[in-house]
Amino acid sequence: MAGLGRAAFVFPGQGSQHAGMFAGDDVPAEVLAAAAEVGAALGVDLLALAADEEQVRLTTVAQPALLAAGVGTWRAWRAAGGEQAVAMAGHSLGEYAALVCAGRLELAAAARLVGARAAAMQAAVPAGAGRMDAVLGLAPAQVEAACPPDAEAWVANRNSPQQAVLAGRTEAVAAAAAACKEAGAKRVLTLPVSVPSHCPLMAPAQEPLRAALADVTLAASEVPVIGRRSGRRRRQPGRAAGRAGRLDRLRRRPAGRRRLPGRMRAQERPHRPQPPHRARRRLPQHRRQGRDRGAAAGMTAAAFTNMDRAAFKKAVAACGGGPVPFIVALPNDVHTPVGLYANFSAAAEHAFLLESVEQGAGQSRYSFLGCEPRRVYRYADGVLHAAGPAGEDPEQLEGRDPLAALAEVLAPCRAAWPAGMDLPPLLGGLVGYMAYDCVHYFEPVGPWLPDELDQPEMTWLQTDIVVGFDHVHATIFLSKCLLPADLAAGEDAAYTAAMAQIEAFIDRHFRPPALAGTKVAELIGAAPPPLPEPPGYQAAYEDVVERAKRHIRAGDVFQVVPSQRYELDCAADGVAIYRQLRSRTPSPYMFALKLGAFEAAGSSPETQLRCANGLLTMRPLAGTRPRSGQRDEDEARARELLADEKECAEHRMLVDLVRNDLGRVAAPGSVELVRLLEVEDHSHVMHITSEVTARLAPGRSVFDALRATFPAGTLSGAPKVRAMQLINGFEDRRRNLYGGLVGYIDYAGDCDSCIGIRMAMKKGAKAYAQAGGGLVADSDPTTEFRETQAKARAALEAIGLAAAGAKG
Repeated sequence: MAGLGRAAFVFPGQGSQHAGMFAGDDVPAEVLAAAAEVGAALGVDLLALAADEEQVRLTTVAQPALLAAGVGTWRAWRAAGGEQAVAMAGHSLGEYAALVCAGRLELAAAARLVGARAAAMQAAVPAGAGRMDAVLGLAPAQVEAACPPDAEAWVANRNSPQQAVLAGRTEAVAAAAAACKEAGAKRVLTLPVSVPSHCPLMAPAQEPLRAALADVTLAASEVPVIGRRSGRRRRQPGRAAGRAGRLDRLRRRPAGRRRLPGRMRAQERPHRPQPPHRARRRLPQHRRQGRDRGAAAGMTAAAFTNMDRAAFKKAVAACGGGPVPFIVALPNDVHTPVGLYANFSAAAEHAFLLESVEQGAGQSRYSFLGCEPRRVYRYADGVLHAAGPAGEDPEQLEGRDPLAALAEVLAPCRAAWPAGMDLPPLLGGLVGYMAYDCVHYFEPVGPWLPDELDQPEMTWLQTDIVVGFDHVHATIFLSKCLLPADLAAGEDAAYTAAMAQIEAFIDRHFRPPALAGTKVAELIGAAPPPLPEPPGYQAAYEDVVERAKRHIRAGDVFQVVPSQRYELDCAADGVAIYRQLRSRTPSPYMFALKLGAFEAAGSSPETQLRCANGLLTMRPLAGTRPRSGQRDEDEARARELLADEKECAEHRMLVDLVRNDLGRVAAPGSVELVRLLEVEDHSHVMHITSEVTARLAPGRSVFDALRATFPAGTLSGAPKVRAMQLINGFEDRRRNLYGGLVGYIDYAGDCDSCIGIRMAMKKGAKAYAQAGGGLVADSDPTTEFRETQAKARAALEAIGLAAAGAKG
């Protein structure tokens, strides 16, 4: 084969896609051109669709995007002087890119064929109805044995002796995945696909694909394409080779992994071109690698970092009159988020810290913190109070709806950042809380209860400078969003002022951490004090359980979630409590707030609402067991939890409530159940969790979504309004942050917030922790009381240890 090189190219397939795969300076022009060509053949804007995290999961977007990425990468390789391939092959779907790059099929024809394939597959199983899970650490036969014989779940791929892939109906695959975990699987991963390929559910897709293949003729080529099923080389002209095999693979389990021909294994060097970026895990917004705003537009996040004056003027023009992120990045080998937050808290009246740890993983990429806000917004008694820097007279904005008041505040600050930018998720906006008691403004839940903490229903800090820790690149960045008012004196003056403000901020707050004075003896053998059990607590809560059950039996509600509050003496500050809580119970949402005399520290496992580029996400947690600390025992408890009909029925009820809440503000048909009935471990307890997403309807805002979904059903009950009315009668004081939300709403109209649980509130010499549980008709009073103790344990232990340290 004269003129051919020694490399065999293997094109990536389904699952290699990710949001923003065509965005960024490192994406070759050939890749962008291929994406535009594929999009034109299908009559869609593929660049924009692939930038959207929700859209790119859909088969109808993922398959054309992967075709474009593979072909474009090959073209870029050749344009850069790369050698011709001795042969080409592709993983699932990658064979289409191989046929194009071998010269056997035009890209536009391949795009139409892939588009027809994707549409047929998605029509066979609508998005959300099917699922695929990769199972690692079990033989395929063991995975097959985990599939219930009467359920629609099958072993689709046998990738290796210790790896297989499940495919089928969502609930059936979830059940089989749980059985695999029980059988000792090392890991079970849900794949980022919207159809369950390679299983009998794909049978309806055969006829549409057969019709599409009938119109395809493959040209001759000197570069052979290795058949994925047969392992044979093909380079002769003719009809679409292997179409019977492709049709068969849509619906049958593959026979096993095929090996490359012996001559290729011995003599040729396989080369696997990657998509423009590696795939990224789907993370909550404040933990994500970055944020993509759409198709590439010639600017990236780097264009806003360490700008000179000329670059700053370009950035101002690119932001279209909205906030301009002015970012300064610094190397970091000294500071930590908690250490710097301690500096902020000691020096400033208001400060915040947002962090995250993934379940089963280490610290996520970003931590965010700040102090010295532009303005502090407090909402109390139907009035929004807005206070600026010290000495500025506070404003009062009348209005009964707190979210409408916030929307009015942020309206002049709405960002129009350039499309295609991979920005950190929080550059500027509002950080704070909305107390559970805000429900009084939205629903008729009864009279206001006494407030022993004397706190506003909402407090939000409008950030001035946000400090971000990028744990991947070991850098600190400081972001000051310049608002239109900051630019009124001109771009040069704004640039000079921003630089001076950031330098002064660093001088004030970036002090090295101090360990002098640490009493090492007090750290050795430190143990949490016993949990407080005030007289009458258990009896009072068990009485509430019985009263709630009478309402449930009478048909008032299906479920209600009362709570109880613990109060402890505590001389320690919120930083000390947060340190203890952070080390004892890492979670997806960790936060610390200092708001004048009031402080809060939390480690919440549950999303209240996330909105990213119009994609809404909620993850209800309901169904709890305490953890033992022993793996075998915890696995047994997890199995028992999933087998508990009461717990699963309660959880499904709350999932339906979430779907209904999101449906009030979602685009028609966009509400999707992504995950259902999965057990998630936390430091002291395990929960059943699910995930529901939806696309925000046109004309709706993040504030509409917050109103529609607040408070979470897991902290109120169902039906929600009646359950909250009962809670108002069961409890004798306001909940404050408990059951409310903590998080941020940024200038771009996104938000990420958690439910206020697993937290401590601190004011004066007292600290408070609160916990509750979902009650149904057959709830046992003593069991429910013990569950609230288990949920409150982490916060109470953190308070106790912090208080003990303060006394020493």
